[in-house]
Amino acid sequence: MPPTDMARAISKILSEDPQLAFDFYCAASEIVDDFEDYGPALQTNEDGEYDDSTTIMRLKSARAAILANLAAASNSA
Repeated sequence: MPPTDMARAISKILSEDPQLAFDFYCAASEIVDDFEDYGPALQTNEDGEYDDSTTIMRLKSARAAILANLAAASNSA
């Protein structure tokens, strides 16, 4: 998929799912904001583990939802 087509598809997915757009933005913003202070440690919880509460896992989940929507849109086109 060319970049402009993918940009349109992502835009459509995010505009149709405000919660997904919000989750993606919040997780990405937290990673950017925290990187200066915490670097790689921001990817784990207080116990050094990855779980659904960690920013990276929330971002990964939002990204997976976007990718699933892209695949579904591609299959129906």
